[in-house]
Amino acid sequence: MSEEIIKSAIELFRDGDLEGAVKELEEKTKSNSDVAMVHHTYAEFANMLNTEQQDDIVPGGKIMMSYKKAMQLDEENVEYIADFASFALECRRVPVAVKEFQRYAKKLEIEDIPVDDVLYQASRNLVDAIEVMDPSRKAPTVQPWLKQALQWAVGGLGFTEQEAIEVLQNQDLGGILTGEDVRLAFRIGYIGDSFHGSQIQPDVKTVQGELIRVFNQLNWLDSNQEGHNLVLSSRTDAGVNVRLNGGVVTIKRSLWEALTPRKMVRAVDDHLSDQIAFLDVNEVEMDWNPRIAQYRIYRYRLEGIDAWKYPGEIFEDWLQLFVGTYDARNFAKMEEGKNPIRKIYSCKPWVVGNRVVGFEIIGEAFLWNQVRRTAMALYKLSIGELTVEDIKNAISNPLEPVDFGVAPPDWLILWGVSWEKLQLPDEENNDFTFTEVPSDKAIERTMRNRWENGARLEMKSMLYHEWSYLGRLPIVKHKN
Repeated sequence: MSEEIIKSAIELFRDGDLEGAVKELEEKTKSNSDVAMVHHTYAEFANMLNTEQQDDIVPGGKIMMSYKKAMQLDEENVEYIADFASFALECRRVPVAVKEFQRYAKKLEIEDIPVDDVLYQASRNLVDAIEVMDPSRKAPTVQPWLKQALQWAVGGLGFTEQEAIEVLQNQDLGGILTGEDVRLAFRIGYIGDSFHGSQIQPDVKTVQGELIRVFNQLNWLDSNQEGHNLVLSSRTDAGVNVRLNGGVVTIKRSLWEALTPRKMVRAVDDHLSDQIAFLDVNEVEMDWNPRIAQYRIYRYRLEGIDAWKYPGEIFEDWLQLFVGTYDARNFAKMEEGKNPIRKIYSCKPWVVGNRVVGFEIIGEAFLWNQVRRTAMALYKLSIGELTVEDIKNAISNPLEPVDFGVAPPDWLILWGVSWEKLQLPDEENNDFTFTEVPSDKAIERTMRNRWENGARLEMKSMLYHEWSYLGRLPIVKHKN
């Protein structure tokens, strides 16, 4: 029902008439004063309009009241709480913002969800607001806010709140700030079917779990932290291959200086299985967050799905349907509190040996299963189960749920993650080949299964060759 009320305003927004959408939503708030989504969407669009026009077209106080009204009408919606708190902080209403962010954090804690990107970003914005009020950051009134910002910041780096409090209380803070610890960004690749996903889980083998095991085996981690300060950038499901992902870990500076990057890479890689490649390591700032990247690249080998056939030049037109900034909830498994708006920079054919084998998609960040659901939509377009209009409608009408299915994970590769200070290498190995799917119309299941097994091995072989040059160690020249 709520979706129907705002549908016409969403269509105006899709057509580029943001101001018209705001005016319509303003009227809707009067006739639907008890509908939280209407007030929240009005506040979001009005805020967007002010940002776009660089002027207060809609008074800030009015926007704040709409955010607050939505939050009051739907008290369990964490997204509404976070958006109200964020806007309050923009307006320098610090006490109000802190109170609501704390309520947001409490709800995450109840659901056993760690500090997320919302609170991590809030910590930075809160410190900025404090510095405007008190450049010295010494005034008694700002100390509780400053401490709260530090707790969320450290939590966003992978520590629990209690661990952050223990560090602040039990260690010499001056020693930390002068370099007792060092934060290291590392990059890795791994074979997807060897692990139950990337994130640590109890009683199963995961990428993060293996890295923590090795760092503990080498006595490089503080035993009191139980590996919580080793965090990966992009999360991947079981079966998804990774050419280049990243992560961060904190160790003692004296250890880092004794190891050097070359020795550390060799030591870690020697203790890992062949299914993980520890590629490189670099020192970064203590507040560097691996999850905040410039962009991520995925490639999906569509020919791995039975009955896929390259449709010709129209394939590029299909891929362009997925480019842009849009609400991608119909192409994802939505998680509580996640913003469904995603920015896709490009989507193009993946060509190997002058043959289109799938597609490459580049975006700022992706929702859970977004690439695999995009792959399944493209597959169904190719076999005639979906039309272009079906895809357009799923994108332009995100509040009308559709489910196109999820493509298998074993044909997906996280090709790379790029950060401002750790750019993806321009060099790429193009010498590999993929065997074409047998074209015999009479191909039976056994033959197809054998081709698939060989194709999976080809992808693994490609990754090992990629890692052989991505993980080239720095040359150390010895003195005569």
